[in-house]
Amino acid sequence: MATTIACPINQQHQEINPDTAPIWVDSFGNEYFVASGIIQGESTEHTVATPEKITIISNMEGLDALFLMGLSPKLDEPIKE
Repeated sequence: MATTIACPINQQHQEINPDTAPIWVDSFGNEYFVASGIIQGESTEHTVATPEKITIISNMEGLDALFLMGLSPKLDEPIKE
């Protein structure tokens, strides 16, 4: 199981590297840097991503957590190497 973080692009989290993190979006077009894996963070009380707060879900597979957060990949995002 993993910990997944969705960080609004105007905020920072120590586990998110904005130079390499993929950008996912919610249904309103708000953008979030995302990361998933064996990383620091405890689940937040809220599970749906919101542009005002960082959202963290622990003990769930990454794609499942991103789906629960209401996020999808930003389609015009170039692949970062």
